Amino acid sequence: MKEIPTLNGDESIKELRQMQDRDEVTGGHQRNPTALRRILAPTDLTLDAQKAVEYAVNLARGFGARLTLLHVYNSDFNCDYVLGTNNFSDEDRYRAEAEKALRQFCVDYRADYTGIDWCYRVGDPCEEIAAAAKELETDLIVISTHNYRWFDHLLNGSDAERIVRRVSCPILVVPQDS
Repeated sequence: MKEIPTLNGDESIKELRQMQDRDEVTGGHQRNPTALRRILAPTDLTLDAQKAVEYAVNLARGFGARLTLLHVYNSDFNCDYVLGTNNFSDEDRYRAEAEKALRQFCVDYRADYTGIDWCYRVGDPCEEIAAAAKELETDLIVISTHNYRWFDHLLNGSDAERIVRRVSCPILVVPQDS
């Protein structure tokens, strides 16, 4: 295990800057734990999720990182395909509204920080978040929790827990009541 030196004052700042220049290899891609270059903030576009986006914007601004806001539409199109009931107009309408909301998030937060973009995906949210994190070589995921009923949580676990099992980068979980 690598020994971490104890430093004081100016020495600490100097060492942190040197650490930002060095890369450590973890999880198959290069990551430096003291520098965040890519932050992913999945959002379901609710007020609770907006709290996590605000944390992500502040972190991105502080580290000079690129922030991607991600929304995943959980489409059950396999069942609809088998039953022959989906004409995709509802999904198209939802996508247009979600993209409009994501664009508005970007406009609202770009006044504070310009390094923000957005992404919309269709599929299982946990799988799509993990795939986006890998594709973007994300250094940190910032996600919110929701107060689900305890029995549902006991049976299914939380989305945050499912995401933790699928990604190799750290996750900051912002509680709903923060």
